[in-house]
Amino acid sequence: MLDSKNSEYQSLKWSLLSLLLILSISFAIASPPPPSQNGGLPPGGRPPLCALNPVPNITGSWKMVADNQYQFNLAVKQSGRDFTGTMTRTNGQEPVDSVSGSVSSCTGIEFTRERQGSFVQQYSGNFSGSGEDFNLEGNFTYNGTGQYPWSARKSKEAPLSQGWDIFSEPLSSGKVQWIALDNGKLEAIFELNGASPNHRYIAGAHFFDPEGSTQLPAVCQFGGTKITCNREYQTREGATAKIIGSWDFGYLDTDGNGYGKAQFTLLPPAGTYFTQFTVRIGDQCNPANGSTSGCAVVYRTGTKMGQGFEKIIIPSAQLQNPLIPVLISGKIGTASQKVEGRKSKK
Repeated sequence: MLDSKNSEYQSLKWSLLSLLLILSISFAIASPPPPSQNGGLPPGGRPPLCALNPVPNITGSWKMVADNQYQFNLAVKQSGRDFTGTMTRTNGQEPVDSVSGSVSSCTGIEFTRERQGSFVQQYSGNFSGSGEDFNLEGNFTYNGTGQYPWSARKSKEAPLSQGWDIFSEPLSSGKVQWIALDNGKLEAIFELNGASPNHRYIAGAHFFDPEGSTQLPAVCQFGGTKITCNREYQTREGATAKIIGSWDFGYLDTDGNGYGKAQFTLLPPAGTYFTQFTVRIGDQCNPANGSTSGCAVVYRTGTKMGQGFEKIIIPSAQLQNPLIPVLISGKIGTASQKVEGRKSKK
């Protein structure tokens, strides 16, 4: 009798122990470790698939539109996921505001723009596009209220180096930032450091048929002053390429330290252009009138002639705004121009 009761007791004991063991295992599986012990991963210990994608790099200059009407230049420098920068209204009538935020391959972009004693704006958005051709778009709040749209498109950048015709002209660094906007405009900013001081250069572009075939028409309309629009082979700097046009946008003047910056806004015909931006020795280049003393190219994007194109795609213009005429080499061009630097000839 005692043996029977003892056997029942042992059986019940082991049943309870087994049940406790099963409950412990189930609780352990259902309860992941806290973030501090789990690397901040979600339940299950696996990151979401989007976290496997690289964090987008937004370092650079952006053209930004807020609330469908206010235009800004957004300049950003990113380190890891975090970034800082500036947001500048293009009307030139407001102070430059600092911004700071972060980017994520999962949640997009978030940043804050604050003007002490005036307002705080909180921006959030997502990425669209792929590779280097991606845009930002989302909504922002103003002092904690509202949902207003914003979008931004990144400017592209190409370094300037010495060539094609004169290699003795000094240059510490140079670049061209450009962007093709939805309204059909092309904005290009030329910047020189360590060039000849107090000198007037001419900024522009040469256009090419990359295959040397007859597929692309001559570029006889673009903006600025037309220098050539013939289809012809040229050999410069030991390289031969088929040029289909060249246009000068306007003057690029340097100060006493050899620094100069000039911005041009053009309205070219819609199409695809294979381009090398160029800077001529200046300040006169008008072959049609026999003036060629300033036509030699001293700086260019890419490398040798016809090597290293900027591919510019101009969409069909949605807005046809008139541009401010500018006097270029004795002629009226079609580029609006903003120049920084000292306007005196070498």
